[in-house]
Amino acid sequence: MARTIFFSWQSDRPANVTRTVIKDAIVRAIEDLNADVLEAERPSDERVEIDHDTKGLPGTPDIASAILEKIEAAAIFLADVTPIGLSDEYSGKRRKHLPNPNVLIELGFAKKALTTGCIVQVWNTFFTGCSPDDLPFDMRGKRGPSHFRSRQTLLRRIAKLRRRL
Repeated sequence: MARTIFFSWQSDRPANVTRTVIKDAIVRAIEDLNADVLEAERPSDERVEIDHDTKGLPGTPDIASAILEKIEAAAIFLADVTPIGLSDEYSGKRRKHLPNPNVLIELGFAKKALTTGCIVQVWNTFFTGCSPDDLPFDMRGKRGPSHFRSRQTLLRRIAKLRRRL
């Protein structure tokens, strides 16, 4: 059975600068990884595939349960944590940039189901220009997320992450 990279994406920002760009970069990295597996003459079950939402499931599965099962079985969990909104300002507290809530639920589950070395967070800074300090506490307390402003930047960062795999 192939190892999967589960991609948790959001649809609150334009797909052509978030979901599609990230997915294309993942697919390119997977193609490179799978080529390395073939060159090394390893078993075919070492190939890597992208997975997301209910991809490949027949009928009308329970979406939330299916996603959690796929995350638990994944080798890598990659989340698009591009902020989609801002928290309210109160008592002089700094506003926080907030990712999609579904992505955050999936990220929280992945943190429980997988090791932290198997979790990758990416975000497009084009929309907010914010820094990791502007994110919620439990997201900025780790290395990452890997951020990008353009397709080329993302491709370079994915290539760097690929080498870590």
